[in-house]
Amino acid sequence: MTANREVRADGLLPPLGPRPGATVVIPVPDASGTGDEGELEHVMGRVRERIGPDGDLDVLLCTTVPSTDPEPPGQRVLTVPGPARLWELARAGLAEAGGDVVLLARPGTVPRRSEVDGHVRAHLAEHAAVAVGRATVESGTGGPRPDRLRDVYPKAPASHPRALLAEVGVADTRAPEELLHRMLQFGAVLVPGPRTELVDPAEKDTGTTVKARTDGPDEPPLPDRDPELEHRVPWHPARRARPARLWEVPFTDVVVDAFHVSAEEVRITADSLLNSNDADLVLTLVGPWGARDRATAGTVRLLRELYRYEPRVGFADHTSEPGPEVPFRLWLPAGVELAPDALSTLAAAADERAAGLLTVPCGKRGELRWERTAALARARLTGAGLGGTAPPWNACTAESHSVVEEAPPWPREGDERTRQARRESRALKEDAQRWERRIRALTRGRAARLVLGRGSGPR
Repeated sequence: MTANREVRADGLLPPLGPRPGATVVIPVPDASGTGDEGELEHVMGRVRERIGPDGDLDVLLCTTVPSTDPEPPGQRVLTVPGPARLWELARAGLAEAGGDVVLLARPGTVPRRSEVDGHVRAHLAEHAAVAVGRATVESGTGGPRPDRLRDVYPKAPASHPRALLAEVGVADTRAPEELLHRMLQFGAVLVPGPRTELVDPAEKDTGTTVKARTDGPDEPPLPDRDPELEHRVPWHPARRARPARLWEVPFTDVVVDAFHVSAEEVRITADSLLNSNDADLVLTLVGPWGARDRATAGTVRLLRELYRYEPRVGFADHTSEPGPEVPFRLWLPAGVELAPDALSTLAAAADERAAGLLTVPCGKRGELRWERTAALARARLTGAGLGGTAPPWNACTAESHSVVEEAPPWPREGDERTRQARRESRALKEDAQRWERRIRALTRGRAARLVLGRGSGPR
């Protein structure tokens, strides 16, 4: 085994050594519920057959059944107080593992030594990688689509850098989806591991499915709803099926620039977001909220009053860093009206194109920017710099017709037109009063009622 390595002071993960040691974590649930050691002994036998004792690799068996037999060479038994769910066993093993590469095997899938070596090679080739093996995934132009690898991760054997597990806090996760979300938001990248097949998207029409393959029984199904997990993992399928809900961690952080624009332009954009089919967002209006000049103070007061009781809207004087757990940030120029399903359309387009940055032209108002937090974190981790993209993420442009509603542009001089109309109204009123006074003076009041009307009287 190689020596344990610490995370660098600048937050970056240290590079793996020339020959990293590996730990294979195998959760062994007590399926019978009787505390029988039979299943544990069976798994130990398969480990000796497939892996064998090796000085550079150890196997950590996680179970709720205390073992009374001596541990075979290269194998350790970690007893977790029961009863424990399957992920609690896996989580304990991932936190306890000492190898530089930690391979989590799914129940009934004891890997061969050649498969473990394949995972190690994947980590040597890619910095801060999470290798997913034994899966069939749809391929894109630049390799496997990251969202497809993400979907199969919970049921496929996967390996991780030990330093990455420590950095994201594996011991505090509730399910594999939450662990994966934390690693991706930190800047990790999903790569295909051993025995992963890439299929052309056209093959889906012939019945090919995107799935994880195992050589043992399937993982016991979790309950249909886990509200705590859904609050923490914005892309969780059960949560995305309910886009009209509000959650602890929003799916999208929206920023609208409210500087040098009218209140009506900001209202058009904000209302199109708040009334859309996807309510899973927070909206920050960035503008001069402390301004005291007469030209701006009226706009500030109106917008604050409009959204005073809307919990999803916040006001800020400058743009801040996005929340580390929010998967997407949307930048919008004021005056752009979005389609009702714009957020889901942008998310699907970004996943299909493996886009870390997706831009949509908005005519004279500029452009819409859809940023993936995981891609920006990956760029910083690999040295691409803030705002850049790094493989497997890329930057691309999408058409605006499916995202932006066609609407007449709001005139930037709208406030001036309102003031001009008020001046003209006052001038007409003063002119009418002047003519009334002349008529009274010429007729000395005798014909005033006839000329001006029965209701006229001294003013």
